[in-house]
Amino acid sequence: MEAASATRVLIVANRTAATPLLLDKLRERAREGPCTFTLLVPRFADDVNPEGAQAQMTLEVAVPAIREATGSPVVGVVGDADPFSAVRDFVNLERPDEVIVSMLPERCGEERVRRNGRGRDPHSCAPADMGGSSGMK
Repeated sequence: MEAASATRVLIVANRTAATPLLLDKLRERAREGPCTFTLLVPRFADDVNPEGAQAQMTLEVAVPAIREATGSPVVGVVGDADPFSAVRDFVNLERPDEVIVSMLPERCGEERVRRNGRGRDPHSCAPADMGGSSGMK
């Protein structure tokens, strides 16, 4: 099949962008049929760099890992610091065929809220905490 008929898949991830669990899911998706991937990483809320230097570092690691895992074309983009806005803006502009959201497990989010009362501390929980939870929504 030609690239024009490939399914356009949006991946929304940040700390989980290059984790084995997500790479396995994307490998499975690529086996289902031709697709292209766009990895959308929301800019870190505490990143003072307007280009999202921290999110760019995530892309530098994750895009080649996804490309290697899937054998498919992968593009990386940095989105708004508010994940909801980042996804809404991308979907409105690009109209992907599918969306895969990779998140830290719920218990990790609960721990962030308990630690700082806001749930916004990006350093409170590491991807290694994915343990027994799938982390995939």
